[in-house]
Amino acid sequence: KNPGIYDKITKYMKHIGVEDSQLLQFCESILQNLLQNKIIDKQNDRLVCTPYGHAMVRHYVLFESTKIFINAPKFQSVHDILRLLSASKEFSDIRVRHNEKRLYKEINSSPLTKFPFLTEKKQSQIIDTTFQKVSLLIQYELGGLEFPSYQGASKLHQTLVQDKAIVFRNCFRILKCMVDTFIERKDGISLKNTLFLLRSVNGNCWEDSSMVLRQLKSIGLVSVRKLVHHNVNTLEQMRQISDQQLEYYLGQKRGSGSKIKRDLTLLPQLQIRCKLEYCSHKGHHVEVALKIELSAQFETSIWHGQGLSLDIETLKTTGELLDFRRLKLAHLKAPRSFRIPTIMPVSYTHLT
Repeated sequence: KNPGIYDKITKYMKHIGVEDSQLLQFCESILQNLLQNKIIDKQNDRLVCTPYGHAMVRHYVLFESTKIFINAPKFQSVHDILRLLSASKEFSDIRVRHNEKRLYKEINSSPLTKFPFLTEKKQSQIIDTTFQKVSLLIQYELGGLEFPSYQGASKLHQTLVQDKAIVFRNCFRILKCMVDTFIERKDGISLKNTLFLLRSVNGNCWEDSSMVLRQLKSIGLVSVRKLVHHNVNTLEQMRQISDQQLEYYLGQKRGSGSKIKRDLTLLPQLQIRCKLEYCSHKGHHVEVALKIELSAQFETSIWHGQGLSLDIETLKTTGELLDFRRLKLAHLKAPRSFRIPTIMPVSYTHLT
């Protein structure tokens, strides 16, 4: 009991007719809830914050949301991670208004929606929950969907833009909390898919789609469609075409192609090598040490105003996380290396 705080609280509680015993019972119930959900732990008669608790506090995520992440099943797919994100309590104030139901049904029915809400007969579900709306707002942006054009839809455009801004403002910290949670859980597959969704949200496009081209300056939805029509779907394919080809595909004036390609050249070229440094058979296990070597070629460690960093994840084929570390690109001016020791059963074969 902190004397100053305790005295103030008890004084207020007595003023509203609450006894000390009731206050104590209330505090104990909260602490018990935090203990049960691994937010805090008891060590030597002291209560300490766990890594889950630090993740919740560091990223300002609600307890109810963090609890969902901690207790989620292992090995979540990208779809599952999106569902977890959309179900976060931070979005509880977002509602599906009656006049928006057709709008979100149109978005749900778009072929560019990666994870639509469908019935068992593959028909579009009725969109009437917060969870569905949040998921579709995220997919609307990442998939590069055009705003529905049915009569009266234009009146809802500004509302959609405002709701989308609210969702994306919260997405980053929630996903970062999920990353820290899955690192602590040693859940390599869930971590990998959360990082994929975090990168997609950060780039406003699905990372494994042609919409990744939108990250380049002067490239919008119309330009992406023109490039896709000419079989340019990735940044690597963009590197391989000439400035003149790019200008021809986009129907732009001479000189604009070099400006777009210049933006592309500012992205780093990364190299990663893995070596088996040590291997020793002991009984039913094998002791292994891996050496990971990293190097990069880059002009700048900042792209579009953001500092670039690398996430290096090593996991077993079972999905268990073996090692994770984050490195700022600015620290890769010279090659870096690190060592990963592990013990595996004799029957074990792969690390990824």
